[in-house]
Amino acid sequence: MLTLWPIFHFHPAETSCLIPCTHVMDSAGSEETQVKMAEHLAQMTLTNTSKEMVARSGTTQVLVNMLSLRNEEAKEVSLRALFNLSLLEDTAPLLIKAGVLSRLLIIMFSAEDTGCSTTQLKEMAANTLANVISVPGNWERARVDEDSHTLKSETILHNFLGLLTDAQVTWKDKVLRVLHCIASSPQASG
Repeated sequence: MLTLWPIFHFHPAETSCLIPCTHVMDSAGSEETQVKMAEHLAQMTLTNTSKEMVARSGTTQVLVNMLSLRNEEAKEVSLRALFNLSLLEDTAPLLIKAGVLSRLLIIMFSAEDTGCSTTQLKEMAANTLANVISVPGNWERARVDEDSHTLKSETILHNFLGLLTDAQVTWKDKVLRVLHCIASSPQASG
């Protein structure tokens, strides 16, 4: 079970408090240390300035890399931190550059659903994806798998539609939000 950290409110003048946290994440600390720092970032109520500062540091890449670990706790806390960062539109290009799209799709499309935790991870991945792609112009040409598909490719759209027809998927509203963002992009037909 995850330990809940107190929620901190950072104002622009207090963003220097984030520097030690982002430095520890970026400096190739142990997986356990990175999980603790990601948990800390996930629990914080960050200002837009703080979110942008974290996203521009190397922390974003560390959080995205944590999504591919076998450690479920690491996946959960990194996904929560990335969701927190995705709430600021300005972070979308930075998250895309760090490779978040493919990692989110792997979580969403994975066949194994071993319980509530996995369902929650998939739902949070869909929410994070929708936040990132709600800003047109950054994601449309980004490659999301080893076959160089984009989000608007037939293969990826087919996978999203499969989630809608799966009776076990309880987060269909999040999938519809993602599909709406894809369809709403001015570049969706190109």
